[in-house]
Amino acid sequence: MNSHHPPQQPPRPPQRRPLTREEWMRYQEYLRKKKQKELHRKLAILICAALLIITTVILISVALHRSSHDDASLPADSTPAATTDPKLPESTAAPQTTPAETTVPPSAPKKFTVCIDPGHGYDDPGASTEYLGTYTESDVTLAIGLKLRDKLLARGYDVIMTHETNTPPADAPAGEQYLFGLAKRTAYANENEPDFYLSIHGDTFEDPSVQGARVYFQSITGKDNSSITAVAQCFVDALTVALTDAVKTPLLKEMADENAYYVLRNVDMPAVLVEVGFASNPTDAANMLNEAWQDRVAEALANGVDRAYGH
Repeated sequence: MNSHHPPQQPPRPPQRRPLTREEWMRYQEYLRKKKQKELHRKLAILICAALLIITTVILISVALHRSSHDDASLPADSTPAATTDPKLPESTAAPQTTPAETTVPPSAPKKFTVCIDPGHGYDDPGASTEYLGTYTESDVTLAIGLKLRDKLLARGYDVIMTHETNTPPADAPAGEQYLFGLAKRTAYANENEPDFYLSIHGDTFEDPSVQGARVYFQSITGKDNSSITAVAQCFVDALTVALTDAVKTPLLKEMADENAYYVLRNVDMPAVLVEVGFASNPTDAANMLNEAWQDRVAEALANGVDRAYGH
């Protein structure tokens, strides 16, 4: 006996429950943000497209402007010149030129610089003897130094001086002795880096018969001293020529190592010290006070610089 079974019905989908108010509002907010995001994306695409169009238009305008400018520079009936110009006859050929070079003009060569150091000065009078009267060694050395400065400048040298007056500066401490000591003089020379240093002095000796000019230089043991010896000899020779009436021929005096005068030991450039005469000798002292004799000595020292350095 066959049993009858009714046809099987497909299962019903589960019933969705209605959304609560809060869920519905969150769903609406989600849809709103989604639409806003899509709107922003489309707006960005439109902006990029607009920028691309604007850029293309600008480039085309620039190209057209350049093309029209180039066309205007040619006559209306002209054609572009051939790539190779016909060669001109030699008699009318244009001179070959090269582009101007933008090189910096060379600076003028540095002049040979001499540092003149008149011995003593300011409140240090140096030697004072009965034969100099009211004058002192510093008066003589400064007078010769200033004359030498003018002669060297006239010959094209640069000149610096450790001092150009014996009057202390206005800002010197009142009531105190103003000195420009040996250490300051050599430091001044070394800082300014002249090519040659010349110190001018007068001498004294207990025997008043001793007289004449002397040229001192420093020799250093173990080194070649031929150069500075030759320089010093140039001053001896120049003084010998200038002081032909001198009783005593100028002498060359070598001072070895630490036995040399302070200024000779402590400057960084070639240096000589010239004792122009003995203030303790009546003849030398009289000469040292004579302006014409001072000028002859200054001329001889300038000639010594010329002899030594071939200016």
